[in-house]
Amino acid sequence: MKNMKHARHTLLFLCSALLCAVLSAQTQTSASAPVTLYPSGKPIETIIPHNHAYHQSLVYTLGVAFAPYEGNSRRRDSGPGIVRKTFEQAAEFIQKVDRASDGMPKIVFLVGWQYEGHDSKYPAFFEVNKALKRPQDKTALDSLLWLIAEGRKYNTTVSFHINLTDSYEDSPLWDEYLKNNVIGRLEDGSIRKAKGWGYPISYAQELKTGLLQKRVDKLFDLLPLKELGVVHVDAFHTWSPLDPRGPMSPWLGFTVEDEEEAQRQIFLYFASKGANITSEFVRDFRESAFEGYQPLAWHFRISAQEYLDWPASYYCGGQDKTDLGRVFGTNIPVGNLNNFNRNFCAWTVPCYFLNRLERKSYTVTDTYQEARFANDVVSRLDNDGHYTLKQGDRLMMENENVFVPALWMEGKAIIAYSTDGYEEKTWDLPPDWSGVSKAELFDVTPDAVTSKGAVTIQNNRLTISVPQGRQILIKAQ
Repeated sequence: MKNMKHARHTLLFLCSALLCAVLSAQTQTSASAPVTLYPSGKPIETIIPHNHAYHQSLVYTLGVAFAPYEGNSRRRDSGPGIVRKTFEQAAEFIQKVDRASDGMPKIVFLVGWQYEGHDSKYPAFFEVNKALKRPQDKTALDSLLWLIAEGRKYNTTVSFHINLTDSYEDSPLWDEYLKNNVIGRLEDGSIRKAKGWGYPISYAQELKTGLLQKRVDKLFDLLPLKELGVVHVDAFHTWSPLDPRGPMSPWLGFTVEDEEEAQRQIFLYFASKGANITSEFVRDFRESAFEGYQPLAWHFRISAQEYLDWPASYYCGGQDKTDLGRVFGTNIPVGNLNNFNRNFCAWTVPCYFLNRLERKSYTVTDTYQEARFANDVVSRLDNDGHYTLKQGDRLMMENENVFVPALWMEGKAIIAYSTDGYEEKTWDLPPDWSGVSKAELFDVTPDAVTSKGAVTIQNNRLTISVPQGRQILIKAQ
């Protein structure tokens, strides 16, 4: 039954993608009838309660250090890590993101906080990267705890990016894991060689030996993960990318299904200690999406039917680079601060807005696709790339001209933005602004929030100009 369930999920995704491709191709030939999907009504179960409102947060990773290695097969660190941001510099970055996001709730996962940096010394993660320490602190751990406290000042939960799948020869745990056959072996008993991702671990064997519990307990002793409530597990694959759909360690005799069940137990073990697990993918390199266990996937690729059946509050992204991501809403990673305003306004802000609403239907025709939400909200993408977001007849977004309520802020506020810029454009305001006669405008960048003065509202309409690539915060007076 389990295999049938996984097969149905995979088939559903493929059919949805095929449907979109076929209807898109028909635009070159003849018109076809619209196809509309509705929520199936299947019950959903949240097995692990969410410690954060992930669907109402800006979630991103921040690379602070990267450990070098030689060739295309990572086996060990080849030298000292390359520091991208010290903890002090990370705090400055977090502050700028908070300023530019107008205080939206945020979760940031630090990449490379341990040993020499990203992918260093796994399966161990018990030492904070000394190169990231502040000069005034006694230890790097002290600096890291300082950064966590700083994050709270800027509406940000600072947590960690770890890996439970890979192992390396220079890890403090290498000999113990090799002796206990936790590191994957091929059918003949030889060690499964690393290629890019390190030597794979058998989750089932690590659980059976108690080594998983031991290293997770030690991680919780080191870091305040119970207080933070979440950790990001990179590359939480069910099978190795080197052997698609095969078991992690064929020599041990555990099946893929055994490894998958072990992953569920890992989700539950972290939860028993107070932390959710978010991860890199939904189904890449694994059959199960772990819905009900995993609240967020960094790369969010699901079918249109699953978008309808899974509320954003149940399972969300992360980034979906497909057309479905535009129609249902997707959260673009923070990346470089130079393009933050565009990514935040044109993607994260409408995603935050749409994620609050019940999803009613999805329609695809030979000329457009659209999702309908509660409160008469429609998100539509035409085949020529033209995008609109409306509530009834009121336009909130057209391509990258944005006029969307900032619903996380106290009082009435709207985010206006334009990639190309415009002069004297009139926007209809939401109905709850009907008693507002004046608003103050602020120019928002990662470096500063600057008042641009007050404007008058007439007949619940506002006329403003937005310079090219500028983010304007509109607050009711």
